[in-house]
Amino acid sequence: MVCLCIIQEFGLSHVYREIHLWKSELFELAPTNRMTRSMEKGNELFPDVSVSWLPDIDVRHSSTRENNLKPAGALLCEFAIISELKVTGSTLHPTPPKAILTDISKLFLFSEAHQNYTKNNNKLNELKCYMVVLDNARNAKGVFKKNYTKEKVEKILREPLVYWPDNVPKPDLAILSPGQNSAKFSLLKDLSYWVDFQ
Repeated sequence: MVCLCIIQEFGLSHVYREIHLWKSELFELAPTNRMTRSMEKGNELFPDVSVSWLPDIDVRHSSTRENNLKPAGALLCEFAIISELKVTGSTLHPTPPKAILTDISKLFLFSEAHQNYTKNNNKLNELKCYMVVLDNARNAKGVFKKNYTKEKVEKILREPLVYWPDNVPKPDLAILSPGQNSAKFSLLKDLSYWVDFQ
């Protein structure tokens, strides 16, 4: 549903699911820190949903796409938005805080890698990252219970904010949850201050 809304806003030829990026190339651009150390295992990373500046980008596997887009940094430069999405009601138990923290760490890696690549290659392309939490889990009786309050989110973010350099852009974190008559939307701008919509 969220992907459909993004496609409606930006157009089908601009929206992509799980573009392929080599971890080794990302870590060359963004050296490991305490936040990203847990992601060192494995060879690949895939942003959940990405929006490109231009339509119809070659987003095949890194080993088969166009040569000029094979490097992780080069492909990141083609995108205006990268986002991670968690749906708390999609599993038997609500999404644990550790999963949110992992996705925040992924966004840090993408953001720093993009920033360093653009700086090293005289690129001006900007990238905005978003963490989106659809907080819609229900208990055994089918009653909605909000799992991610502002206080809980701020507690999760304490550690990332300690290690997040000031020169690396921070993502916005959005929480969507059922309201009395419509969805409630809370946005943590730059992981710093809350804006509420109803």
